[in-house]
Amino acid sequence: MMLPIPAVALRDRADDVRASWMAANSRANEATMNSGWIAGVVEQIVSSMIGTGLRLNAKPDGSALGWNEKQTADWARLVEKRWEIWASQPYECDASGRYTMAQQEAAVVRQWLATGEAISQTVTIKNRPGASTRTKIRLIPSHWLSQRTAPYEGLSHGVYQDLNGLPIGYHFQVRDQLGYRKEVRKAAR
Repeated sequence: MMLPIPAVALRDRADDVRASWMAANSRANEATMNSGWIAGVVEQIVSSMIGTGLRLNAKPDGSALGWNEKQTADWARLVEKRWEIWASQPYECDASGRYTMAQQEAAVVRQWLATGEAISQTVTIKNRPGASTRTKIRLIPSHWLSQRTAPYEGLSHGVYQDLNGLPIGYHFQVRDQLGYRKEVRKAAR
């Protein structure tokens, strides 16, 4: 006697993601925050990947600038020191002024482990009193990325793409000042 073989439909994986993304994302986020075992695994991974923070190891091509080895090494050390100062000061590196670069890096790894995505934006803040730099990083929760798909607009799971599949923009669902959800499009570059 032969057992019946169920019919299997061939479909795009994007359809599976679209159908289950919200539930899977919610469960993964909940597990990383409320399951002691999973939270412990996540913290161990963060510790192994980030430690006390990623360090810049500048390797400039001084010959392209006409520098000798000493000039190149001096410049690399200066840049590394400036990076360390910038990255260790929340007021300098974080758009919200609350987190060091190491803390932001750890948050990115946690978000990526929970959802498979991590999103940040590099912003220029020109008039922050007391800040010596303008470049800041803003972390964006990955669940703000819309899962909307509109093929004729080049939108797939919240990502606008050109005809070659290059991401050119993102579609977010964010809350306004009154707490209402609104849709926002951001350019990729």
